[in-house]
Amino acid sequence: MAALALGFTSCIDEDLSDCPPDEPEGRTVAFEYEVQAETVSDAFDGTIRTLDVGFWDTPSSQTFADRISADEMPGNIYRVTLPMDEYQHLAVANHPVDDTMLDPASPFEEEMAESELRLKQTEDGYIPHIDCEIYAGYTSVDLTAIKGDQVVPVKLYPCVSKLRIHVLYPEEYDNVRAYVDGAGCCYHPADDTHEHDNTLLLDLNGVATEISGTQTDFECFAFPTSGEKDTGTKANTGLPDTYYWKAIFRVEREGRTDQMTYYISDPDMDLREGQLTEVTFDLSKAETTTGVVIDLGWEPGGVYEPEV
Repeated sequence: MAALALGFTSCIDEDLSDCPPDEPEGRTVAFEYEVQAETVSDAFDGTIRTLDVGFWDTPSSQTFADRISADEMPGNIYRVTLPMDEYQHLAVANHPVDDTMLDPASPFEEEMAESELRLKQTEDGYIPHIDCEIYAGYTSVDLTAIKGDQVVPVKLYPCVSKLRIHVLYPEEYDNVRAYVDGAGCCYHPADDTHEHDNTLLLDLNGVATEISGTQTDFECFAFPTSGEKDTGTKANTGLPDTYYWKAIFRVEREGRTDQMTYYISDPDMDLREGQLTEVTFDLSKAETTTGVVIDLGWEPGGVYEPEV
């Protein structure tokens, strides 16, 4: 029987050439995720509903990525087994899975520096609202230095601000719509930076609540601004040289559509991560003017028939 047993393996006489390779040594480590409540307004509920996790053994080589739900990590603790190495770890809580994001499948790229949270632009040049609180956390962990069953804390910080806009208007106004220019359209969790695109408008109309015939409220989350932006307008227009963001309202009345734009240049109204920005606009007090600018593109010998 001993001879028969030896016949099932060729690993004899210290010749291990035909033996299966050893399994790579790994370590199970627990990560505990916690929203930093001291940086978040009371208008946020601070709940972690889903979590996307990514691990990189080098900034350009993703080792592991996963999406987990809250019921899969009791106490916001997630356990994962990884090969023994030093890792950089990104976590994004409540990443939307609808079609508001450019890539709803995952917020991560293979290369950590390329990971981002970006809203998807619609065909008419708008970016949609988001209706969830997004948080991100970054940490480094060296599994070769961990001894025993250790829990690694990961602090999650808000990536978005919350907008609550109250719009008051006369009864003859109809179909009140709201847009925001100046809310960032992209967030990079790896280096905690925001990107902007001045050609995009945040469309708030999907989150409108009609309070009465003379008030409509809009509430959503947005990637915040990060400082002053140049309006790019001429000095004789009467507009501010710089502004943080602007609110644009369109209303229908007397068979036409009017647009009213408010430039927000007060630093106290700047949008910040985890902050509730609440403001009321009274459109009945707005000065409404109508102007037409025509660029004829005229050249000597040319004929141009403008349509206004």
